[in-house]
Amino acid sequence: MRFTEPGHGNLLIEDCVAHHIEGIYRERSNMSGIPSWKDYKAPTGSIPRSGGIMVNGPSHDVTIRNSDSFQTSWGFVVSGGERLTLDAVNVHDCYVFNTSCHPSLIGVRNSVMQNCVFDASGYHAFAGTMGIMLGGPQNLTIQNCTFRNQPDSDSHDQGGLDFEAGGDGALIDRCTFENNTGPGIEVLGLTNPQPINVEIRNSRFIKNCSEIHKFPTEIYVFGHPNVRDPKIECSTGVIHNNGYVLKPGVLFFQNKSTKELTDWNLWDNTEYQTVEALKKAMPWNEPPVVDAGNDISTVNPVVMLNGNIFDDSNPKSNKLNVKWEVLEGAGPVQFSDASDAKTTATFSKPGEYMLRLKASDGELWTSDILYVAVLETNTTLIKGWEFNGTLIKEGWTEADLGETGWVIEDYGEAKPVKYVAGGYYIVVVKDAREAALVLPDGVGAFSEKEPILEVKMQNHTNATQMQVGVGASKSLSFDVVPNDKQMHVYRIDLSGISRLKLTEESIRLNVGSGESVTGTMRIDYIRLLNEMY
Repeated sequence: MRFTEPGHGNLLIEDCVAHHIEGIYRERSNMSGIPSWKDYKAPTGSIPRSGGIMVNGPSHDVTIRNSDSFQTSWGFVVSGGERLTLDAVNVHDCYVFNTSCHPSLIGVRNSVMQNCVFDASGYHAFAGTMGIMLGGPQNLTIQNCTFRNQPDSDSHDQGGLDFEAGGDGALIDRCTFENNTGPGIEVLGLTNPQPINVEIRNSRFIKNCSEIHKFPTEIYVFGHPNVRDPKIECSTGVIHNNGYVLKPGVLFFQNKSTKELTDWNLWDNTEYQTVEALKKAMPWNEPPVVDAGNDISTVNPVVMLNGNIFDDSNPKSNKLNVKWEVLEGAGPVQFSDASDAKTTATFSKPGEYMLRLKASDGELWTSDILYVAVLETNTTLIKGWEFNGTLIKEGWTEADLGETGWVIEDYGEAKPVKYVAGGYYIVVVKDAREAALVLPDGVGAFSEKEPILEVKMQNHTNATQMQVGVGASKSLSFDVVPNDKQMHVYRIDLSGISRLKLTEESIRLNVGSGESVTGTMRIDYIRLLNEMY
């Protein structure tokens, strides 16, 4: 949503789900590492970022609530505006390589963010990642929010909350910062002015950062390594009545700015020896823990769902609300009881389904995704690789991809793309004649019949054929759609490979058939099947 003129507002964004929106980072599409996205130009008048929920311009009274964003380059970006309210917005599992930085609030005034959960809300980006970035907020209140599990991706920062540039008046109250790779809170101060009148109170800092991190601190105020500029190093704030549990070698607070130029005061902050002791002393509401269960592949259209929910029973006055939902699917799904984590689901037709299990305690809510593959009834699954586990390649690896990735002069580097996230195995090849995905240790499953290899993928390379090889046997070629803009399912009959020993011999999926190949493969799944006639 883009507001082009002042005076417009009163916008409500509610119960929305944004996912798999990737590619543009800091107005630079070339940072993605994806060849087909290189030099992409955003439409005139659009916000040049790939974000889940985007609101830009001189708006007023915008409310975003009960919404979910995952696997996006930016979970959300709100730029400009007055009296913004973010309530119960969750950003999680944003594992996009090169362009997944953080949600951002930029230039908002007299605004509130409450009851939000940021759980691995950014992953990898050249200039750094955080749970959320604040740029120049004026009178911003953040309360009862959780910032946790920002992963280590060899990026800068990787903490919970980042005061990036400027601002006057920010209150952080009753928030939790837990298990982030970097500091719980950072106050930057390299090229832009630091914020003033910051208050951090009644919040919990739990084992963020580590002694080997560049800034081994729970709350870290930057200082420029060479320049002492009062227009930049100008931050002021108070930090009081917080509780913390430290990792070895980590400090609670460091101010690396020039002491004479900044003014930070601390009082009544308490260190606890255990997480349990901290949470007993500061029993703030915890987000429900939701586990939708293991992903399912079956020929049975009626499936038992074995979700689990744990909640701390806070707030005492509220009842826990549980709900199964269908986010994507080949057809309708009927739940026996959608309000029960353990229930049966009836799938109307074979295909791929993405279900979401959601739990809300009235203040905070979280969710988990379950992928269900309903197979045709005449098939038996020997072995499947669904690639639904984040950064888990399930035994597969890559070979001979060519010189992927590139450097943007005077800016940074787009690193090679070869990872699993968001339900896909994503691999970029460049000028490669022998690029392949390889399962080196074999299938580990036995089949009396010659199986079918089924691959669902988007082939956005110039290859018109690919090949499958097992062990030392001669490879089989199969046709693929080149420069494809959608997913296709390819089925390869492996009966032409003699002396097939799937339990021990490697499998190789060659990208192309010997020609030079450039582009991206996005693989949904690889399955070995037997068909019954």
